[in-house]
Amino acid sequence: MDPKLGVRQLSLGVVHGGVGPPKIAVNADGRVVIAMLDGDANGTLVRLATTDTGPSPAIVWGPLVPVGGDESDEIALVATSGRTLLVWDDWNRAENHGVVLGQVFSLPKLTARAERMSLSPNGVDAERPLLAGRDGGYWIVWLHHGVSKPSALGNALSQLAAPRANHNWLEITMLGEDGAPISSPRVLTPKRATISAFDLSVSTDGRALVASQQPSNGHGVTRGGRIELSLVAVGGNVDSTVLADDEVGVGLPSLTVSASNRQLQWLSFLDAEDRLRLGVVRFSSPPGSDVELVPGLAGQTVVAARQDELLFASQQGTRMALRLARCEHDVSEERGPRPVQARSVVPLPRPATSPLASAAIPADPASAAPPQPAPKPRATGLNSRGPKAAAPKTGEPSATGVKPALAEPPMPDFD
Repeated sequence: MDPKLGVRQLSLGVVHGGVGPPKIAVNADGRVVIAMLDGDANGTLVRLATTDTGPSPAIVWGPLVPVGGDESDEIALVATSGRTLLVWDDWNRAENHGVVLGQVFSLPKLTARAERMSLSPNGVDAERPLLAGRDGGYWIVWLHHGVSKPSALGNALSQLAAPRANHNWLEITMLGEDGAPISSPRVLTPKRATISAFDLSVSTDGRALVASQQPSNGHGVTRGGRIELSLVAVGGNVDSTVLADDEVGVGLPSLTVSASNRQLQWLSFLDAEDRLRLGVVRFSSPPGSDVELVPGLAGQTVVAARQDELLFASQQGTRMALRLARCEHDVSEERGPRPVQARSVVPLPRPATSPLASAAIPADPASAAPPQPAPKPRATGLNSRGPKAAAPKTGEPSATGVKPALAEPPMPDFD
């Protein structure tokens, strides 16, 4: 969707089974890489494709990548100038725990540069990887599951797979340009806690920023709990800050990086009453206030950002409503170009030629989908994935508040 080119729709064909949505990555050259989940009798597949952002984009299909026979469809994708890295989780049947795997493909032909590799250490029960690019490689974070202590019921039970405990924690490590690990994993969250959701981004100087949600009762998706930000330096130092304590709703904390200014990052999450809280993340001291409530944006999700413009989406039945808003913020000369306090949220003027002015999305007949095999049932795998904040220390991440929004007119819907 581009204001100059309008809205284009490219057909990606059909998929089989109840798989998740495609993952999309764009490199600095404007090359778009798509990882589309599919299923067959042997488990989950990823169909890779690439296109560009020009006026007449066409889909070029790459290989089918088997990503395991378990029930998980967690994948992550990052594209650089000459390659793309695909990562996923799978179930190691021999050792009875989850693993995180990855494979690098060249661009634009999407040929495999090397065999798939294991990214999580041996013996680690890991799943749900998130990936972000940095100069010279990547950051990857995953969920590490604890193992319940064996009971004293005899040797027979000791021969069974150890069940997953209720606690888990986040671990992060660096990958080189070839996708292989170049550092030992660092623990980001307490090992006796439970992480229900998390997100990952990277600052302009290469540090990793992780937002995590820890429910108060330790049972996953629930209201209450806290939002924590962790900033990880390339040398491995970790600084963490609690931004919200016991006022978190059901949903995902989201880190959205401005497409035109990577120094500007937005943190959003829902409070206990499902109202949106939104703030600007900064990486300097002194810290700002807690992220603030934004009236008029209840039920919204931040989809993308460009400088101080944010695109919000909300589900309305079978329709998706989009809303575009400007979040004004000041930049202190004393701190240089780092983003500071956001002042207000106002609606953007919308020209008559805006792609948002029409709900119709024309199909592109030139984009032909590859031939599709007959649907097959998906295999069923063994893995069922199923105190107040203190002021941060110098150098810790923080989020500044957003003042109340002005009333906004309704935006058109997309079916």
